[in-house]
Amino acid sequence: MAEPDLDALFGEDNAEECSAPKVHPALLAAVKSLAAEAWPVARSELLGESDAAAVKVRLPLAPALARDVDLALEAMNAQDWSDCASKAAAIRKEAWNALMRDKGWQRPCDKELFMLVELILALCAHASGSPATAVQHADGAFVFAAAGAFRSCALLFIRLLDDDARRAYQAKENAVCGSFPDTPPLDASLSRSDSKKRLERRPSPSPCELVELLKLRRPFLFSHPDWPAAARWKSLAYLDGNVGHRLIPAELGAEVGAASWREELIPFHRFLKEYLAPSCFEQTSSTAYLAQHELFEQCPVLRADIPVPSSWQEVLGPPTRCNAWIGTHSTLTPCHWDSYDNFLAQVQGFKRVALLAPEQASRLYVKAATGTSAQGNISPVNVEDPDLAKYPEFAQAEVHLVDLSPGDVLFMPSGWWHQVRALSPSISVNFWY
Repeated sequence: MAEPDLDALFGEDNAEECSAPKVHPALLAAVKSLAAEAWPVARSELLGESDAAAVKVRLPLAPALARDVDLALEAMNAQDWSDCASKAAAIRKEAWNALMRDKGWQRPCDKELFMLVELILALCAHASGSPATAVQHADGAFVFAAAGAFRSCALLFIRLLDDDARRAYQAKENAVCGSFPDTPPLDASLSRSDSKKRLERRPSPSPCELVELLKLRRPFLFSHPDWPAAARWKSLAYLDGNVGHRLIPAELGAEVGAASWREELIPFHRFLKEYLAPSCFEQTSSTAYLAQHELFEQCPVLRADIPVPSSWQEVLGPPTRCNAWIGTHSTLTPCHWDSYDNFLAQVQGFKRVALLAPEQASRLYVKAATGTSAQGNISPVNVEDPDLAKYPEFAQAEVHLVDLSPGDVLFMPSGWWHQVRALSPSISVNFWY
């Protein structure tokens, strides 16, 4: 994941958005509380004093950084914001370089150190009068933070400062032009032999009908409510104006794990301008994906555009998690299964989903492995275009193909295998239960 150029995001006048305010007491208290709660444990691990540090790994971050963080916190407590920012920025650079060099942080303390200095830098930016930069640093912490104190602190910055940051961004009049397509590509239609495997689309079920359908533990396709997102998100300018100033984790490249594939933390504006807009005008060779990201928690301004339907709420309650999937044409999520029941809603653009029942697992050549395959939930087979010389048993697999258009929702029970490919630039939202 490449490091974003925060200083260049808005130009050299970024720090001049407004005169320097007094530091918001809630933000100062939140960072101080987080440092008091989380830093002592991380500090001990960084210095090699904890049991966690006894694991025999190469230490990516020098123990001397613990003292540097102490000095940055002393400057923060003294409200010497220039000195605090200088010290925290140097620590952040060291932590980021370790992430890049080792393709991931080796210990919890390494990630916690990075998130803490991001939030210290957010506080420094706020103190210097730059809500935009403060929110960007909070985004940097949010992207890496699981539920808990770090995420809560990042979201507090966003809640208190993002309105000002967004207004400053909108005033610059640099919106991205373009819109998502109304029709799928001409070559996207299923063949006659494939069409018999398609699921029939049904109207949006009532709560009683939904209960009965869920009991079957089979996929079903239906129409979702007329969300505001159906009209609003069609325009790239709308998305840019509301969240173009925010930082997001983007996957760049068509094949996950390939030499050309990489992850970057980039401004949403750049993601829209360099990848989505060209893909909306014509099919390009550049593939980019904001995949399985909690965008609506990070950017609450979009949350009201896609409310959870009342019938789902009545039957199932609130979702466990809601993810955004935004990308160019040709993005591909490999064949896998989820441990959650999944409502996949197509909001803009078109996608094709290949579905296989749990009992088809024996034909999917799944290997027990470490890392992302540790659950045994990822198949190496491209189920739309299988290499039968390499995976001959897959020839006997039963695959159901489903084409999703704007307004469609596909329910996939937990344990069902699915592979998802974008036929056009696309926005999907999935609700896990």
